[in-house]
Amino acid sequence: MDHAQLDRDRVWHPFTQQQAWCEEEPLMIEAGAGSHLMAADGRRYIDGVSSLWCTVHGHGHERIDAAVAAQLERVAHTTMLGLAHPGAAELAGRLVELARPASRASSIPSPARPRSRSR
Repeated sequence: MDHAQLDRDRVWHPFTQQQAWCEEEPLMIEAGAGSHLMAADGRRYIDGVSSLWCTVHGHGHERIDAAVAAQLERVAHTTMLGLAHPGAAELAGRLVELARPASRASSIPSPARPRSRSR
């Protein structure tokens, strides 16, 4: 299968001039390990753009991979539009705990108990 041609024919790349993209051979990435990406032609590249967590932690990080695998066993994705789930609630609680000293200093109200407004 010609993945480069399939990409040119069927994939829209955001923030990319599509016409110019289609005029060149795309850099086809097949794998990632640590802070590197491996191209189909065998070359290695330092990954500085994939996403924030990959740039900071690298590809194939054991703890992150294990956490993602455990989450996928429960549910791959849910929306926050009218739904809730334990992981989001636990994360929000932990973030509030971590931010609490700063919130006291800046008078940020708790989302559960909004500040009353004076008239």
